[in-house]
Amino acid sequence: MNIEYIRNLTGSYMIVKDVEYEYENSELMMLLHNKVPGLLNLQVIISNGKIEYWYEITGTNSLGTMLELFPLNGVQLKRLIEDIYNMNQQIEEFLLDGENVQYFPEFIYFDRKKEKYHFCYLPGSKEKDKNSLQNLAEYLLPKLDHKDAAAVSIGYGFYEKSLQEFCSAEELLSCTMVETEEEIVDAEKPNGKNWTVQEPEAVAMPLSMMLEEEKQAQRQEKRGLFGLAPKKRRKNQTKTQNKPAPDYHQLLAEAQQLEVVAEPLEKDCPTVFLNLEKHLEIGKLVYQGEGKEENFVLEEDMFLVGKDETVVHGVIRADTVSRIHARIFRQEGTYYIEDLNSTNGTYLNGKELFYREPAKLKPLDRIAFATEEYLFG
Repeated sequence: MNIEYIRNLTGSYMIVKDVEYEYENSELMMLLHNKVPGLLNLQVIISNGKIEYWYEITGTNSLGTMLELFPLNGVQLKRLIEDIYNMNQQIEEFLLDGENVQYFPEFIYFDRKKEKYHFCYLPGSKEKDKNSLQNLAEYLLPKLDHKDAAAVSIGYGFYEKSLQEFCSAEELLSCTMVETEEEIVDAEKPNGKNWTVQEPEAVAMPLSMMLEEEKQAQRQEKRGLFGLAPKKRRKNQTKTQNKPAPDYHQLLAEAQQLEVVAEPLEKDCPTVFLNLEKHLEIGKLVYQGEGKEENFVLEEDMFLVGKDETVVHGVIRADTVSRIHARIFRQEGTYYIEDLNSTNGTYLNGKELFYREPAKLKPLDRIAFATEEYLFG
């Protein structure tokens, strides 16, 4: 089995080639003539007498890519298991065999807009991939956010269920009966199902008091170490403003009376410059467009570029740029760039980059994130 990625005028696709599974024609026809909820849309192309499966992945990222970027928290893991359950319920209605669903990380795709997972149905694959759900559970364990108690509880429960010889979708769903941090916060809100009033009703506060409290909160955020705000100096003010001026004639006379002895240098103890090479190799992206975008300094070993300022390092606000558009990473002092299946593509010196195919960067390379161009240096 070989996997390729391509983008054309109709969208982005994952192409599965060189598979020789035996399948029922009715099964393939069901996939081609129906959009099954929870499954990636499928097209079949015959090339050189061999069948190719084209799965549409426009606007999505594989689970493998997402877990390379972020740890798996309880909310995302719960959503993944719930989507596995819902997908299995749907394919039964279309008379499809759930054992042909691929649970490898590169075959599971997360729709960034709908916040749903979609799965790859590969006809006839059940004969070779019987334990793929267990492999998924094993793969997820080290990817968990171990600071998230819900993620740990759900993750290890999912793994234990996957070890069972016959594990139904309902049993997998039982692993999610754990409140995540997001649900706990929601429950504490007035509209939450578990919220109860324990404090007396709040009294309406005058607008002037609300504004004053807001100002105090802003001042508190600006406080420095240990809660002490750094003192601001007036213009042309120095630290020694309140101290008497020193007597320079007296200081000079005292210095002339001192006997200074120079110690010999130690030949065997040269000074070592730490991390000098690393500092010299920090890359930059210099904006070349006519918009209001900013330049970026690539201080992180993995630098994410996109529109979602909550997760990326370099924020580009242009409408043509995806939420998580691309990443630039450094290996052994060399920078590489990879498109993250963005909607409008990433281009290196005019050539489009394909998903999961990193390209090496060199000084003065021109990078275009959709319509926004930068110079690498």
